[in-house]
Amino acid sequence: MEIIKLAIPLTLSRIGEIILSFLYFSFIGHIFVNTLEEASIAWALVSFLTVLGIGFFSPLVVRVAGASVNNKAHSTAYLQTTASLHYALAGGTIVALLAFAFLHASTPAGTISNHTPLLLLTSLPAIYIQTVIFNFFNATGKPKLEIIFTTSLNCSLLIYITLTLWLSPSNTVLDFIVAYSTLRWIHVGFVATLYYRELKKQNIALPSNTSKLLRYKNIFKDGVPMAVCFAGESAVYLIITLIAKTQENISLPAYQASLHFMTFVYMVSIGSATATGILTARDYKKELKRKFCIDFRNGMICGAVLLMPLITACLFFGDFIASLYTSDPEIKLDIAKCLTASTPFLICEYIYIVTRSTLRSMLDFWIPTLMSIASLNFIGIGLIYSLIDTSPDPLLFIYYSLSFSSFILMLLLLWRFRAKYNQFSCNCAQRMRED
Repeated sequence: MEIIKLAIPLTLSRIGEIILSFLYFSFIGHIFVNTLEEASIAWALVSFLTVLGIGFFSPLVVRVAGASVNNKAHSTAYLQTTASLHYALAGGTIVALLAFAFLHASTPAGTISNHTPLLLLTSLPAIYIQTVIFNFFNATGKPKLEIIFTTSLNCSLLIYITLTLWLSPSNTVLDFIVAYSTLRWIHVGFVATLYYRELKKQNIALPSNTSKLLRYKNIFKDGVPMAVCFAGESAVYLIITLIAKTQENISLPAYQASLHFMTFVYMVSIGSATATGILTARDYKKELKRKFCIDFRNGMICGAVLLMPLITACLFFGDFIASLYTSDPEIKLDIAKCLTASTPFLICEYIYIVTRSTLRSMLDFWIPTLMSIASLNFIGIGLIYSLIDTSPDPLLFIYYSLSFSSFILMLLLLWRFRAKYNQFSCNCAQRMRED
């Protein structure tokens, strides 16, 4: 199936980014232990800003995927992608400077806390550019390029770590972060070259005046709700962490460890959802109602098959997974309980992520975003904040609340999908009668 050819590479490339973060924390946590807190804060900041960028530029996938109907739309897709690259470079630089200015004003002068975020933030424009370019290549049926990119970046960083341990053990954490940012920029420069070669190959003429290229208002019109949606979801877990910190009988390491494993499940969901959105965007643009249904169904099935081993592991092998994170028996027990309690949430999360991606392929951005914020941020966080003190097991209550709020969101998005699909069917039927 076409969905498998897209979903598996997209999932693997996102897991590659998780491996990159593991290399970052593992190296600093073992070699530069005293700077781990500052490095963690810097990474958390860049991760949050990365999520904003991913959300803002994600509608480009839908626009490009649906642009194969005619030559004009095909040309517009290239121009929108090029305009997005300009926004990525400028926006990434401005956001990085503003973030550093905020951190600089809130930390003592002369400490490493001032230097670590600054150096790591230099990679932010590169991450935004990378996001735009791979949105384009994934939407045009070339997802393997992103796998090559993440694999090469991980291998390059691993080689640097090995050489540092062997030849330059006196290097500082700042040297490591400079190397990471430099490697990121080198790889992004290479894929940018590939994109502009593709642009030249297609004989796409760019406007001589850059201001004309930046007039694509739908980049903001579609990007803002997506950025809000992604930021809202990230804020959920940040707020839960802050709430958990106030509870003496909650094992924060257990919560963070279980959340980290759940990230792998989330990446499988995102990979399947992105692949489904790409295919349904083409069907929606071409008004292929039957194929739209088939691709949506196949996307759900494909992701469910990929998720099944991970869900099974959460249910029956929680103790083994917990042992990978810690040797502390109490924390291991809490991690295993969290993984078991999280399975309803993971199932509902998968269904609503694929459904929401399909709605976006139908150019429905704001309503799914508002539904997500209402369910996860208001209902989910509201339940946890107001009732966690009354729960006999606050740690499990967090996952029960997330399961309930994600179930509500799943129902809302499925209802919205049914309404949009009925509207789509009526439009297709009307167009057939006119023809």
